[in-house]
Amino acid sequence: MEGDVRASDREREAAVLRLRASHLEGRLEVEDLEERIARVQVAVTRGELDALQGDLPALPHEVPETTGRLPVGPDAAPSRSARSWANRSRRCARPPSPTSSRRSSPTATSSRTSARTSWCSPPGAAARRSASPSASARRPTGGPSCSRTARRPCGYAVRSPACTTERPRAVSLPPVPVDLQDETTRVLSELIRFNTVNPPGNERAAQEFLAGYLREAGFDVELLGAEPERPNLIARLPGKAPGPKLAYLSHVDTVLADPADWGDHDPWSGDVADGFVWGRGAVDMKSQTAAEVVAAAALARGGWRPERGELMVLCVVDEEVGGRLGAMWLCAHHPEKVRCDFLVNEGAGDVVPFGDRRLYGVCCAEKGTFRFRVITAGTAGHASMPRMGDNALLKLVPLLARFRDAGPAYDVPPEAAAFARALGADPEDPAGAVAYFADADPRFAVLVEPMLGVTFAPTMIHASDKINVIPARAELRVDCRVPPGLGEDLVRTRIAELLGAGTAGEAGGRRYEIDFIETVVGNRSPADTPLMDAISAWVAENDPGAEAVATMLPAFTDSRTFRDTFPDCVAYGFFPQKHMTLFETAPLVHGADERIDVRDLGFAARFFHELPGTMLR
Repeated sequence: MEGDVRASDREREAAVLRLRASHLEGRLEVEDLEERIARVQVAVTRGELDALQGDLPALPHEVPETTGRLPVGPDAAPSRSARSWANRSRRCARPPSPTSSRRSSPTATSSRTSARTSWCSPPGAAARRSASPSASARRPTGGPSCSRTARRPCGYAVRSPACTTERPRAVSLPPVPVDLQDETTRVLSELIRFNTVNPPGNERAAQEFLAGYLREAGFDVELLGAEPERPNLIARLPGKAPGPKLAYLSHVDTVLADPADWGDHDPWSGDVADGFVWGRGAVDMKSQTAAEVVAAAALARGGWRPERGELMVLCVVDEEVGGRLGAMWLCAHHPEKVRCDFLVNEGAGDVVPFGDRRLYGVCCAEKGTFRFRVITAGTAGHASMPRMGDNALLKLVPLLARFRDAGPAYDVPPEAAAFARALGADPEDPAGAVAYFADADPRFAVLVEPMLGVTFAPTMIHASDKINVIPARAELRVDCRVPPGLGEDLVRTRIAELLGAGTAGEAGGRRYEIDFIETVVGNRSPADTPLMDAISAWVAENDPGAEAVATMLPAFTDSRTFRDTFPDCVAYGFFPQKHMTLFETAPLVHGADERIDVRDLGFAARFFHELPGTMLR
């Protein structure tokens, strides 16, 4: 019998979605919802799943099995099961299996992209795009686009088999008022299922999904890029009068992931389990993309418009390999389209416990990048007679030891000094400050020390290309990060102090040379601004007793590009997380089992939902 058939993961997920939709429509209380979801997650058979949903009436957005049209009238045919609805929804509106997408060839990836984007617009989409941006004009009223379009509970267009429209122009409005946490969770889960590992990126399908979501809410949306499959998204919500422009910035590409290193959740599953959303990008940084997009769309959909100025949502590509096709390309080729006065991006915001204090960092500055090679020379020879040659690789050994054993002098930037002082340390004594933080919490010292000066991290070494040839040349590649505003002259001085004898000289009797391969000066935004005031006030209101503290990122983000291009732009990194601390999230960035607490998705979405009302009034 069907009730004894083993339930699949898809059927469990469909049951969870139906329960959540029933909760949002007032059919289930929170306690009952949580209990049922917990039981659904451990249900074994279809009969158990049916029992957990049996008392729920048919939902208005479920579609009859036979026609694919919405039921109308009190005597409409019974709704199809949640299981059948979920299976069709997956076939029509979701990316293909993450298992196949990560293991197939580039050709297969291209065909998958086409399949992913073969959606249809919701009824009335064309009319709404040319109509007034009023709330009534944006409501789906039926139209010529497609008579077989239904809405899933989360509000995305579902294509029936008869539809042939090639690209998503918009997505339908949610059938119930949006709960920010629930909606952000759903959108993040969808985003993770788009495999946007860079290289190659292939972000177009994800960007079109976001474009449709924002366009349907009332934003003016453009997709612009240097390459067809890698467009950047620019969405605008103009205000009632001229004023400042507030931009939400994020990137949708991710680093790679090896499924063999992950536990129960595939890197591209987007699973929602145990109170977390799992997958590559859950922390860096599709979570912030989802929170910004959902918050902005909820404002627009509700009829809100800025009193002054403009709200912008910018979702870019290519950040994980430097941003050449993303933020850099936009700022170089379309600066007039992305110019803004205030910008919120990634870089900080995870709560940091320090003694009895709770600190939310606001990234106001980012270190520069000065990567270089240390090169040694020798004489080639046959490896069977080691003394016949002069092994260049061995000449790197004492240099490596110096990187391990010694550290450069401190060059404390103003942001790090203010941060240390706010926490009770003396920035005039950097070594003492590090010891102070180590005594309080060794994990804290690991995070603070890189802010206090130049850092060197040897990461790659290369010598002979053949195992039986003594190398005549060897090179060590070093990742060097430098406080904002400081340049190559300082870096060469610190290298000479560390290795001895200068940038091209003797070190322990062995000759070496320095060759810079990347030089980018770090930059900053002032910490005393209306945006910092707004963030501080929000933190104090939403986590009483907590503090917002200006800080500096030892790495870099796309904020650097916007500061360089628009010197008056105040660019901060801030994505508030209350339930996962920085000590918990930092190891997950680019790591295995990347995940984020769903409560933090709601917490962050509330921030992005409320900030425009403060900054654009």
